[in-house]
Amino acid sequence: MSPLLTFSIPYYEGTNIQLARMLLRKTLQSIQTQTRDGWVAIICHNGAYSQALDQLVKDFSDPRITLHNNGENIGAIANFNLCLNLPKTPLVTILHADDQLLPNYTDEVLQAAEQYPNVSLYYCKTRIIDINGKPIFSMPDFVKKIIEPGSKGDYTLLEGEAALSRILIGNFIFCPTIAYRKSKIESFRFTDQWNALQDMDFMTRLLINGHRFLGINKAAYAYRRHTNHTALYRQNLSMFFEESRFADHIAKICANMNWFHAERVARNKLMIRFNILYCAMIDLVNCRFNDFVNKGRIIFSIGKLTNSL
Repeated sequence: MSPLLTFSIPYYEGTNIQLARMLLRKTLQSIQTQTRDGWVAIICHNGAYSQALDQLVKDFSDPRITLHNNGENIGAIANFNLCLNLPKTPLVTILHADDQLLPNYTDEVLQAAEQYPNVSLYYCKTRIIDINGKPIFSMPDFVKKIIEPGSKGDYTLLEGEAALSRILIGNFIFCPTIAYRKSKIESFRFTDQWNALQDMDFMTRLLINGHRFLGINKAAYAYRRHTNHTALYRQNLSMFFEESRFADHIAKICANMNWFHAERVARNKLMIRFNILYCAMIDLVNCRFNDFVNKGRIIFSIGKLTNSL
């Protein structure tokens, strides 16, 4: 039987090559433990040829797992689009190289795709793990569980203004859990318009253009939170401004479509403000008073930007 699902893995080794390869090995092992066949995997290596990486893949002795070398760093966005372009299967999951699949992922996605063939993407619930693969608590991820639509049966169908409004309140969809139906998204690709919101931009464009999403109400993915990355995010003030600009951008589009509820949600920026406040409280607890004051100013400046539009 021909494979139905490709796991496209965008891979960049960065400075900590040993850690990157260790986590990639765990990712590939999680693919091999799938309870259902019908998959292939391709690693899109965004860099020069590496004999060690080539050997890592060969060590798995699995013809379903292949390595594609870009030969150079073509940029993260181009590599993500390559992950969509290379696969020949009907479904594609852009699997992060430091995450892990739960054994039921392939089965859950293929079942959903069989029952809902006209949906553009499928996503599932997640477990949050640390660098060692152990479950951890994460406040942002806890909030996502509160925001996401209530589970009614095995699946949750999202479409139209209602879906966009819910995602604009707070994006509860973990992007690497998504399996895209290639035939539905042929005219859509990731863009470099935003520095860190490519996934959010991709999803909102799909919804605005009439596409439908299907949520699988079971956990089938393990999302790895890196403590150092989270700390860097809290101190990256430019990220908050980009989120604010993106919300204003979507609000204008919604206004032109007469999606006035979604427009109000976008302009309110409630979750952006909450996130800044949460990060500011962490600064205050850790006696980073200047950072606390700066984030307070951002909350008010975001309000002024919105009111001036």
